[in-house]
Amino acid sequence: MPVPNENRASPRIRKQANLTIALGGGRNHHDGQMQNYNEDGLFFVCSEDYEPGDQLQLTMDTYDPGAQGPEEFRSYVVEVKSCRKLEIDKETRFGVGVCYLYKSKEDIPRLTPVRQNNVPANALRKRAEQFLAEHADAIPEIADTDTRQILHELQVHQIELEMQNDELRRAQIETGTALAKYTDLYDFAPVSYFTIDSKGLIQKVNLTGTALLGFERQHLIGKPFRYFVAQEDKDSFWRHRRSVIESRSRKSIELKLDCKNGAQVFVSLESSLIPQVEPFKNEVFSAVIDITERKKAEEECRRLEEHLNEAKKMEAIGTLAGGVAHDFNNLLMSIQGYVSLMREDPGLNQPYAGYLKSISAMLRSAAELTGQLLGFAQGGKYDVRPISINTSILNSVDIFKRTHRDVQVITDLQDDLWAVKADRSQIEQVLLNVFINAGDAMPDGGRLRVQTANLDLEENPGGPPQLPAGSYVRITLSDTGSGMDQATRERIFEPFYTTKRGGQGTGLGLASVYGIIRNHKGRIQVSSEPSEGSTFIIYLPATTDSIAPIARLPQEMPSGTETVLLVDDELHVRDVGVIMLKRLGYRVLLAESGKEAIEQYGRYHNQIDLVVLDMTMPGMSGRETYEHLRALHPGVKVLLASGYSKEGAAEEILKRGCRGFIQKPYTLQQFSQILRQILDTDQRQG
Repeated sequence: MPVPNENRASPRIRKQANLTIALGGGRNHHDGQMQNYNEDGLFFVCSEDYEPGDQLQLTMDTYDPGAQGPEEFRSYVVEVKSCRKLEIDKETRFGVGVCYLYKSKEDIPRLTPVRQNNVPANALRKRAEQFLAEHADAIPEIADTDTRQILHELQVHQIELEMQNDELRRAQIETGTALAKYTDLYDFAPVSYFTIDSKGLIQKVNLTGTALLGFERQHLIGKPFRYFVAQEDKDSFWRHRRSVIESRSRKSIELKLDCKNGAQVFVSLESSLIPQVEPFKNEVFSAVIDITERKKAEEECRRLEEHLNEAKKMEAIGTLAGGVAHDFNNLLMSIQGYVSLMREDPGLNQPYAGYLKSISAMLRSAAELTGQLLGFAQGGKYDVRPISINTSILNSVDIFKRTHRDVQVITDLQDDLWAVKADRSQIEQVLLNVFINAGDAMPDGGRLRVQTANLDLEENPGGPPQLPAGSYVRITLSDTGSGMDQATRERIFEPFYTTKRGGQGTGLGLASVYGIIRNHKGRIQVSSEPSEGSTFIIYLPATTDSIAPIARLPQEMPSGTETVLLVDDELHVRDVGVIMLKRLGYRVLLAESGKEAIEQYGRYHNQIDLVVLDMTMPGMSGRETYEHLRALHPGVKVLLASGYSKEGAAEEILKRGCRGFIQKPYTLQQFSQILRQILDTDQRQG
C-alpha cells in the first residue's frame, strides 16, 4: 500500500537508524532500518510483511547526537498505516509506514530486555532498581528531569548487564565443573566407550578404551574400528554395526580385538545409534567390556567338563572290560588248572608233553591279554613296592631293541631320580607298549628319546589337569614317527581301537597304558601332529621309601594234608580246584555260594584249616562271606581268589585280616606255594 503524500502535518526528515521490531510487544524480534521520520511517525524497511492496523513495538538501536528525532534505546508503540513490497538488491523487502500511538515521553513504554536464561527480565530490573535505591547517596543530583531519566535508565541497564555477567560467570564455572566431572566419569569408567561415525571411523574414545587397545588417543581417533577387530570376527562386526543402524535399536555381540604388540582380548560389544538432528549421520556409540577372564574361565570349565566326560567314558568302558577279563580269567582258570595237572604227570610222554607246553604258553599270552584289560579297568596292580623307573626303562629298552634294530633309542635319565610305588611288571608293560607304538609309527626307522626328571608341583602350573600338588617322576617319550591327527589322538586310549591293518593289533596296548597309569594315581598326556611325531608324558607320584629288591619265587611245589574249604560259584573252577588240591595232598570241602560256605564252616570249623574264597559271587559276595566267617571264628585263615586283581574290595579285606590273595588263572605251582605260605604262618586255630 503506498504512503500518501498529501495532508502531512509536518515534513519528513531523512535519517538512517537500526530498529528492533516486535509485533504486539511479543518476544519474537526482527530487524529493520528507519529511512525517515516526522513528528507523527516514521518509515522503515524490513523483511516482514505487516498489515495496516498492526501494533508494533520499536526500539532505536543507533543514535546521531547532531540530529533530532527518535531517541536511541527508547521504545515506541506504533500502528502500521501502510506496507508495500520492495525489490532491493534482488531481495524482497517491505516498506512500512507507521504513526506514534504515544505522544508524551512519560507515556512511552520501555522495550522489555530479552533474557538468555530462565531469570525473568522484570525480576532482574527489580533487583537493579533496588540496588540503585540502596546506593542513592552515591549518585549526584541532576536538575534536568530528562537527563536524570536517561541517566537512571543507563544505570539500570549497566547494573542489569553486570548482574547478567555475574550470572554468566557462575554458569560458566558450573558448566566447567560439570564438564570436568563428566569427562572424568567418561574417561575413567570401567567400560571402554567408542563413538564410531557413518564411515566406521573412531571419533571419540575414553581412556579405558585406549588402555584396552594399548594405543594413545591420538593414534585411535580417525582410525577404522574394524582395523582392531580380529580377522575372523571382521564380518560379524560389519553385520553387527549394520544391524544397529538399520534397526535403530541396541545390539550386542562378542568378538576378539587385536591390541598392541599382537595381544588379543575377548570383548562384549553393546552398540546403539546416537540420536542426531541430521538424518543420515548414523553415529554409533559402543560400550566395550573386556571379558577375556570370563572366556578363559569358560574355556577352563569346558576343558574340565571334557576331561570329566572322558573320564566317565573311560570308566564305563573300563568296567565293561574288567567284567570281560574276570569272566575270561575264570575260563582260563579251568584250562590252566588241567594243563598244570597234566604237566605234573610223570607218565606223560612226547609228543603230548610238547603239546601241553605250547598250550601253557598260549595260556600265558591269554592271561597277559586279560591283564591288559584289567590294567585298563584300573584293576591290574598286583605287587606294589618302591621301584626305580630308570631301571625299568633300561630293561624295557633292551627288550625293545632286540626287535627294532632300525630305531635309535636315546636315553636321558636323571641320576638322582626319585623312587615310585608301583607294580614293576605293570610299569614295564606300559613302557614296552609305548615303545612298540612308537616303533610301529617308524617303519623305516627313526629316533626314540626317553627322558626322566623329578618334578615338584605346587599349584599345577605345568602338569596335566586334575593332578594334585606334590612330588612326581616325569617320563617323556618322544618319537620321530608319522604322528597322529586330532581324531586319532582323541581315541588312542579306547580299548580295541587300533589304526593297524589286517588284525595286526588288538587295540589294548595304549588302553592298558592309560588304565595302569591312572591306577597308580598318575596321569598321561599325549601331543602329536601328522608327520611331526608323537610325545607321551607320564607323571607318577614319587615316594621317599627305599627301593626294595626283586623277590625270587621258589621253584619247588610243596604239598600238605590239611583240610581246605573251596568256595566258588563256577562249577568248572570248583572241579579243577578239587583235583589240584587233592593232587597236593589236601582234603577238600566244597561250597558254591557264600551262604553254603558259612553253613559248611559253621558245621566243620574245627576241621577246616583254610578257606579258598572267590571274591565275585551272586547273592552274598566274597566280602560279606568273609565278614560272616570272621564272626564265627576271628582267626579264620582265608585265601582270596579272583579273576580281578587285589585292588579295591580284595585289598580292603586283606587289610581286615585276610591271609592272602591269588589271581586267576594260576598254576598248580603258584597255588601250592601260597597255600603253604598261609598254613605255615602260625599254628592252626581251632
